[in-house]
Amino acid sequence: MNIQAEKLELVRMILDTDNPSILASIKRIFTSSKKVDFWDSLTQSQKEEILKGIEEIENGKPIIAKIQVTIKPEVVLGDYKGIEIEKAEYNVTDEHVEDELKSVPSVKLGLGSENPELWDDLGLDKTAIHSGIVYQ
Repeated sequence: MNIQAEKLELVRMILDTDNPSILASIKRIFTSSKKVDFWDSLTQSQKEEILKGIEEIENGKPIIAKIQVTIKPEVVLGDYKGIEIEKAEYNVTDEHVEDELKSVPSVKLGLGSENPELWDDLGLDKTAIHSGIVYQ
């Protein structure tokens, strides 16, 4: 779509809407996109401070600035080498796996024995389905 067609489509949508929040949002987009001079956004006291600083620099007064920064703390590791941790062992049996698979259905197909050709088409084993739920 070319730019003129897009503009016409936007105009049509604006004319067709009665939603004041949409119109307000569009208006905000256009008014906020105008370039604003940074100086105009300052308070009067901020402007005075800046002008005072410029005057002091022009008169040769040194610049003094106070800066606050956050410094990351120094981390010192203790003697961690040689620490032994007991490895946890889990004995999972085929029965555990089967029980878990039966408790978490993955896809509900609703297949019944009345459509045995679907079983073959889908590559499913009848033993893998219980109550229309496929277990993988």
